[in-house]
Amino acid sequence: MKKIIACVDGTPASTAVTAHAAWAALALGAPLEFLHALDRHPETAEGGDYSGNLVADSHEQLLQQLSERDTTRSRIARERGRELLEAVKAEARALGVAEPDGRLRHGSLIENLTEMADDIEMVVTGQRHHTDVKGKLHLDHTLEGVIRGLKCPVLATLENFHQPESFMIAFDGSASGRRHVERIARHPLVKGLRCHVVIACEENDPLADNLLKWARETLEAAEIPTETAALEGEPTDTLPRYARDKGVDLMVTGAFGHSALRQLIFGSTTTTLLRTSPVPVLVLR
Repeated sequence: MKKIIACVDGTPASTAVTAHAAWAALALGAPLEFLHALDRHPETAEGGDYSGNLVADSHEQLLQQLSERDTTRSRIARERGRELLEAVKAEARALGVAEPDGRLRHGSLIENLTEMADDIEMVVTGQRHHTDVKGKLHLDHTLEGVIRGLKCPVLATLENFHQPESFMIAFDGSASGRRHVERIARHPLVKGLRCHVVIACEENDPLADNLLKWARETLEAAEIPTETAALEGEPTDTLPRYARDKGVDLMVTGAFGHSALRQLIFGSTTTTLLRTSPVPVLVLR
């Protein structure tokens, strides 16, 4: 059975990742496994190359000291990683997950997830941001790499967990967008939640009402109460604002044909949306 993989790194976001992953595992009836990747190979020593400034004996002694230091750092990192995994597994059990598992791996997070891809139902990871010298907020490149590199759904959390009661779908009415709505209507993760279907369109778009009517009828046929809205403007502006104004708990998005919303996965719009969304974002592939 495919697993929910929760990526934890010991930062404050790990608590929210754990809670979201436990919620998803219980909703989907899937096993939960925590992954902590040590993104550094133990054989790689830190420090500069001082060989040109040292005689043979001192050079050999320094290399031995660096090797010993690196071994110590690697051992401490492994010990901390095991402690982290035990802690998040205990949190998951307290949230109702019967037998959460843990995996400590060397290498980058993306490398490890790629190797595990065939066994993954969903990846849950945190959103890490950094600010450049001009004060602009940027999304961590690791999350972008995970979304681009995997074909499974990716749930990008914030630093706090709130039990989802509602979600929103960005919809453009294309064939792929319709399949996306039909897939969500059958998805056990959103069972019992209220839905908002939102179209970002030009002013007075004559097709918007019919498209929203179809989406609402499709979702309500699956017993998902649905509210719809046509919003003027760019998706990266209108969707976060709508989520905030309506108190939506989760944003769900996918690939939408060749429209502008397709960029939510395959272009810079993904980065912008994940960076600006006030709620967790579930990217379906």
